[in-house]
Amino acid sequence: MISQEARVFNDTPLNVSKCRDVLTKILHTVRSGDHIPEGETTDLFFAVSKLFQHKDPNLRQLVHLIVRELAGITEDVIMITSSVMKDTVGGSELIFRPNAIRNLCRVIDLSTVQAIERSLKTAINDKSHAVASAGIISSYHLYLPATESSRRTLPETQDALSSFGGSSGLGMFGTHSPSSMPQYHALGLLILLKRNDRNGLVKLLQSFQRADLVRNPLGVVLLIRLAGTLIQTDSQLKSPLIAVLKGWADHKTDMISLEALRTLAGLTYSNQDDALAIIKVLSPHLQSPRAVVKIMALRILKLLSKQFPSIVSPFNRDLENSISLGNKVISTLAIAILLQTGSEDSVERLVGQVKTFIPDISDEFRLFIVASVEELALKFPKQTQCIINLLSTILREEGSSAFKERIILSYAKLIQYSPEFRDEILMQLCEFVEDCEYPKLAILVLNILAVESSQTRRTGPFVRYIYNRIVLENSNVRAASVAALSTICQNGGDNDTTFQRSILQLLTQATDDSDDEVRDRAITGISPCLGLGKGWLTPKTDEEFGDLEDHLTGLVRTDSAVDLSDWQPRLASSHLPTKHLETGPVVGTVAARSEAFSSISKLVPMVSTFGRVWTASATEHLTEPEAEYVLEATKYIYAQHIVLHVRVTNTLPDVWLRDASLVSVPALGEALSDHGSLTQVFTTSIDVLGPGESKDLLVGFALEEVLEERGKTSNYPLCKLINTLKFTAAEDVNDNAGYEDDFQVEAVALGLADYFVAEYAHTESWDSGSVSEAQKSFKSTRFRSISDSVAYISSNLGLEAQAVHVQSNQLCFGGKLPFGSYIDVKVRMAPVETGVAFQITARGENKHALDFVVRGFLQMVKW
Repeated sequence: MISQEARVFNDTPLNVSKCRDVLTKILHTVRSGDHIPEGETTDLFFAVSKLFQHKDPNLRQLVHLIVRELAGITEDVIMITSSVMKDTVGGSELIFRPNAIRNLCRVIDLSTVQAIERSLKTAINDKSHAVASAGIISSYHLYLPATESSRRTLPETQDALSSFGGSSGLGMFGTHSPSSMPQYHALGLLILLKRNDRNGLVKLLQSFQRADLVRNPLGVVLLIRLAGTLIQTDSQLKSPLIAVLKGWADHKTDMISLEALRTLAGLTYSNQDDALAIIKVLSPHLQSPRAVVKIMALRILKLLSKQFPSIVSPFNRDLENSISLGNKVISTLAIAILLQTGSEDSVERLVGQVKTFIPDISDEFRLFIVASVEELALKFPKQTQCIINLLSTILREEGSSAFKERIILSYAKLIQYSPEFRDEILMQLCEFVEDCEYPKLAILVLNILAVESSQTRRTGPFVRYIYNRIVLENSNVRAASVAALSTICQNGGDNDTTFQRSILQLLTQATDDSDDEVRDRAITGISPCLGLGKGWLTPKTDEEFGDLEDHLTGLVRTDSAVDLSDWQPRLASSHLPTKHLETGPVVGTVAARSEAFSSISKLVPMVSTFGRVWTASATEHLTEPEAEYVLEATKYIYAQHIVLHVRVTNTLPDVWLRDASLVSVPALGEALSDHGSLTQVFTTSIDVLGPGESKDLLVGFALEEVLEERGKTSNYPLCKLINTLKFTAAEDVNDNAGYEDDFQVEAVALGLADYFVAEYAHTESWDSGSVSEAQKSFKSTRFRSISDSVAYISSNLGLEAQAVHVQSNQLCFGGKLPFGSYIDVKVRMAPVETGVAFQITARGENKHALDFVVRGFLQMVKW
């Protein structure tokens, strides 16, 4: 149809009005995504090319727009390159000349791109702002396909940056005049061309750090974002660039001021003074009558509330007033900030307000609210019931799959941290899955039910909901339902043989399903429920599939007979607490530590009798990497033993080490040291260590048992182990004489971080009157601020975000030791002239464990 209408392009004389109508239809068809056959596209392209001969400027402008759209879907675009080039010369009409320049980079062949460089340079230096912008934009688009050609326009771009801007680039409400647009485009191109030149970017920023030098506010925004990027990549630039950003934050243009404040709010500060300065400048924007300005200001305030909730709380009254405004976005942001900064008493009132407007807002802001509500539940466990009721209400509302998935994941977290609500939450998920229209979400809920329902008082009601999915849903959901039933049966269900037999009957019925995936899952699920195939389906150790793949690849490349008897699966990484694995100066992979643990079991059979590994530290260097002998150590903590695993590498080219062993003894007479009673139970040695070779040394210690009121515990040491490598050095592998030598290396510290596995802090156990308590007050000069001390403690103990609760200069966390029950810890901090004052309080059932935590914390902070 369009091809027939395009025949008007051949009429003589040409009807300009009809041609413009047809061109508009073609433009609409292409931009709306309608498919045009390739042959018809070629015919259209050639028909349109005839219009280049007409002098009407408006028609020629439409022709260039059509060429831009058709250039990407036809292969004959090179045929009109010469016509486009003619329209880029100086004598062409100004109305379509910029369009022609922008089309140059679309119609030119990459092999002849150098032919248009002169035209681009001429356009960039043109006095017309429209032509100059078109030249800069074309150079920008050529950067990826023809980087060198784009780089050669750098001098002209720098000239355009300094020559354009006009007498005033700012209009009403901070808008920009057209004459300043080349400055904005030139800045964007320069930042792109210098993306790999950090010094060049710094010089560019310094030359335009006065906002009045860049007339276009969009250009200033580019510079602000560049400053934020440079701060993130180079900490030495932080102080000078923050000063520049603060200058832009006071700019009269809202766009510039808010962008600078947003960048400042996204940085990390060591004290509240910097944040208070940002809030002082932000306050007028919060009172702005313009909704877009107020929304941006609230977003910035929310960024600050994450770091310093106490300094944002004075705005709570104004935020509550903002909730009643008609703008739902402002109400959502205000509620989110109040949920972060409000007190426990205000939770119910805020939740009630959320229920009233959440059906009327978009999913983007719904996700915002759900995340804030989840944090609130972890912050105030006593309000969990209120939060569950809210989540139940909004889960029944209409919404996207992403929104409902976020609620389900929040439910799963609440189960972990408030297990007393497990039954109620699971029943709400069962009701949701009955009417769920998203198969992906139904599978997610079924997986949660499979894992959690076995820990409830009665599993039967949940099995009924799961079986309904087998009857009513599609094949994917049916397969997930069968897997859930199998999991419940293997976990024991209600510990009732009759109940398990009923589940087996349901699984047996599923073996006749029409889908092969469902049948396979049913068959594989029945065997372990009957006690068959457990070694196949649930092996005692999880094999690392990457290692197995490497092993099999090596076998494929050899011509020898295959013998899998030498394959030793590594210990599952899940056996080692992952919260604690990433602490220490050098972080190794979990697979590497698992391999080290496997080697310990092989070298010393006694280790297999030590039981489960409680924590495994990160690998730490005991020597410099360029030392003669490089030693790396990993600590493995057991209930009653400690194993030190040292990897020794000989870097000397002509020296052999024989009978190498590690002497490791506690440091005596050191302040804050408590080595308890460490008894060495084994040590290994290396027979021969040649040049460039690496081998392992092991030292094992047994811990003294202490009889406490609530049972036996181990007396864990808080000390440093002094290590010396002893060996006989020889200049030849056959040299039996040699000379005895020793090599002193760094000490290995045994501290609280090696024994304490952090979990989430439970305020219910803190308020219990039946627990014991240990407390200690002291002062440390190693920290300059409370933020520094919180960061150090969290990093040293390997605390995850959900295990830390910081409020009013108080750090709350909890965790467990290899002995005793759960321990709650509160650390109060106050700034003093010479550092930070601490008061640590530990509560729990085991008095020995509490004293140990307090002593270990004191040692960790002061050492």
